Amino acid sequence: MKESIAGLVLLALILVHPQKCISQTLNNFDSLYNAAYSQLDLTILETALKSAVDNNQKAKSHYLAAWIQKKEGMYYDAVNSYFSALKFYRELNDTRQQANILDNIGVIYRLARFHDASLGYYQQSLEFKTSLGDTLGMARTLHNIGRVFRFNQDSDRAIMYFQQALDIYQQLDYRQGISATYNEIGLCYRDIRMLNQARGYYEKAIAVDQEHTAQEIKELNNIGETYIMEGDYDLAIDYFNQTLNLFSTGKSNKDRALVNQNLGKVYDSLNSEQALKYYELSFEEGVFGVIDPEYIEICGRLMHLYRDVDAGKERHYSDLVLEAATRLVEIKDQIHDLNIQYQVSSAHYKQQAEEENLARNQQEKQNWLINIGIMIAASIFTWFAVRRIRKELGRLREKSESIDLPDEL
Repeated sequence: MKESIAGLVLLALILVHPQKCISQTLNNFDSLYNAAYSQLDLTILETALKSAVDNNQKAKSHYLAAWIQKKEGMYYDAVNSYFSALKFYRELNDTRQQANILDNIGVIYRLARFHDASLGYYQQSLEFKTSLGDTLGMARTLHNIGRVFRFNQDSDRAIMYFQQALDIYQQLDYRQGISATYNEIGLCYRDIRMLNQARGYYEKAIAVDQEHTAQEIKELNNIGETYIMEGDYDLAIDYFNQTLNLFSTGKSNKDRALVNQNLGKVYDSLNSEQALKYYELSFEEGVFGVIDPEYIEICGRLMHLYRDVDAGKERHYSDLVLEAATRLVEIKDQIHDLNIQYQVSSAHYKQQAEEENLARNQQEKQNWLINIGIMIAASIFTWFAVRRIRKELGRLREKSESIDLPDEL
């Protein structure tokens, strides 16, 4: 009874002050959404979604949810949220946001080693960005496509896509993009063991983007890695130490973890006990997702080093490897099913869009024919009307000419 009265009171308020009520609802969503964004809090975001009053707010909420879930390694949930956001942006006919979402979905499928599916999402994104004339967006997607081919060990095709991205970045003088692409091309040459060429591109990357220390860290680490591959461990250690000196004191992140992992590899190759120290540092500092290849690699290396030394720790890291592998299989199964669902719904949406376009074109053609018919009818009517007027004028002229004037008085 109380709920019914409250509902009637709310309805009365909306009827009496509709603008005020709608404004308060919008402000409530905005404040909740902004709080969820600043705190990366899915619980607050869920409340914001419940207060959403239009498709734009719903789309924004699902998009932010996907971003948070991806960041936290909740890949299945992230893909689900991306697809929900994509649905609303389709209804809003927001092509730009559709393209951005497809790019993000492509990243997750690449991480899950679904390279063909990843390429499919990137290609759809590229089509949207091309239609929009979004050249910077096109370059970023071409860059992402190149990464898929690089991870798929197809260096030639990877370099082809990276070069296309590089051409656009250079036209736009977008130095961060130029530097990142030089880095990727260098990695392609590293993968096929053309190490001098690889180092050349890493050095180009440093020269182009000297404003961003993070990029320099990546390049120095990559250069050091090439010297590991050549067996020049002293030079490798020198580059890794240069890299570590660029980090802020106490700062822990994925890049720092990768540098320590590479130092571990050097000392592992030298059969030094220091390898364990650097691998442990890498494991502690790394901000890795459970299915990141770097995470699985460091767990595997620690498992190997603790073998015959500490059975408990060997078992611990062995369990982590097994857990990561199991999790990867689960995620692959889950997002594989989501991909199939998306392809079905996408095909249905495409067919529906084509049918709507066909109906629209037929209607436009019919309207055109009707307009032509009206114009022809109007022209004929005008022709007959003019002819009749001329005829009447002719009769009046003849009549006036045949009038007998009276004799003068």
